[in-house]
Amino acid sequence: VAHSLKSLGIEDLSFLANDAEVFQKMLMNMPDMVKTGLSRIYASQNPDGGWGWWSQDTSRPYLSAYVVYGLTSAQKAGYYIDEKRLERAKNFLKGILKEVSDPDERTYILFALTFAGTFQKNEVEELYKNTYGINSYSLSLLTLIYAGQNDKTKAGALLEKLYEQKSDIAGKMFFWTTEKPGWYRWTNSNIEATAWALRATIAVDPQRKEIPGIIRYLLWREKAGFWRSTKDTAVCVLAFTDFLKVIDELSPDYRVILEVNDRKVSEARITKETLKEFSVVTQTPVAFLIPGSENKVSLSKEGKGSAYYTHNLRYTTRDAFIEPKNEGFGVTREYFRVIKEQDKQGVSREKYEKLEENTVRVGDIIRVKITVSGREEYEYIMIEDMLPAGCEVVDESENYGWYIRREVRDEKVVFFNPIFGKALQETTYYMRAETPGRYHILPTKASMMYLPEICGQSSENFLTITEK
Repeated sequence: VAHSLKSLGIEDLSFLANDAEVFQKMLMNMPDMVKTGLSRIYASQNPDGGWGWWSQDTSRPYLSAYVVYGLTSAQKAGYYIDEKRLERAKNFLKGILKEVSDPDERTYILFALTFAGTFQKNEVEELYKNTYGINSYSLSLLTLIYAGQNDKTKAGALLEKLYEQKSDIAGKMFFWTTEKPGWYRWTNSNIEATAWALRATIAVDPQRKEIPGIIRYLLWREKAGFWRSTKDTAVCVLAFTDFLKVIDELSPDYRVILEVNDRKVSEARITKETLKEFSVVTQTPVAFLIPGSENKVSLSKEGKGSAYYTHNLRYTTRDAFIEPKNEGFGVTREYFRVIKEQDKQGVSREKYEKLEENTVRVGDIIRVKITVSGREEYEYIMIEDMLPAGCEVVDESENYGWYIRREVRDEKVVFFNPIFGKALQETTYYMRAETPGRYHILPTKASMMYLPEICGQSSENFLTITEK
């Protein structure tokens, strides 16, 4: 956001803001937000200068490079950055570089160092001479490295090589693929790879004819104002900012016409005065629809300027039971009543009685067992278990799991771990039945935080709590 403010200017962004008051409040709060964020980043820095996923986690090369890129971006946007901490981080990356064999990870480290003002010429030249092992995400970064060094010849050659790897949908949308079945790394994201390709294109050849098709693809993948994660949303915002800096998108004059089954439903004129009306609600007469048949919805444009659109279908069903779903993760959830006993020596022991009909009494302690299956190479895992409204999580000494962080929230318990590690993992926690009633419990979900379409869920459950 700070980068966009500096690149485009407050006047244009203020004009585009849907709510001027909220925008001004954001501007006022921005320095404090950045200050708070920097404090958290500094507090998480390890003695070796790098960062892990959480505090006290082992320093990880890619994540450390990502932080260096973020700190340098904040610095270039006008914020004060602790130079000593940034220098320690750069020294960590330079030191770890010789130990990193993965070419994509090496490329990102070199990109972050170059962006931070530390151009590693010899290492970058080695990559340029042998780009066979890097994916299109990394090829875009290497292009940006040479564009930043004003080496137009090498940047141009790399851009042509990048475009040899592009994919398209009906010749109207262009994108780059880095996602591989069974192999999930930071750079394995088609959205991010395409956004970085857009940035590389704008830096080297801003008039290239494929640019509208790239933007069309990214807008197609956007859902409700964001993409799959904060990480890919950030790079898309950066790419669009680069685009708006060189292309006039703020002076359109055209009409958009919506038709259903070749009958006009509505139309809207888009000018600078109407540009910030981001959404218009249109109700289609029922008579325009053909029950039991295919219905065609079409958009057309007349006039000057580019029109971008996306579409999303949502529906609600009342009767269907929510079944388990495995799209990379298999998830099961079981409930057990905790029965505490003492043996003849007076030693307390726990027994776990599986809830066959999911009925407990007020005051009962329930052991929740979550079992997740997946692939060992999965990274940055999040498990979200929804809580029954009539229960509260309790701290029990025997809570265990493979997670490195657990967060108890009002409506769910969330577990995090950077590495899945093996084909089957189990996690448990405890809750107490508090309020009588019959409660619907939404499924437990498991997903990769930065590749959320690799996911899975359990079935839904019901829990009945009776009086003592």
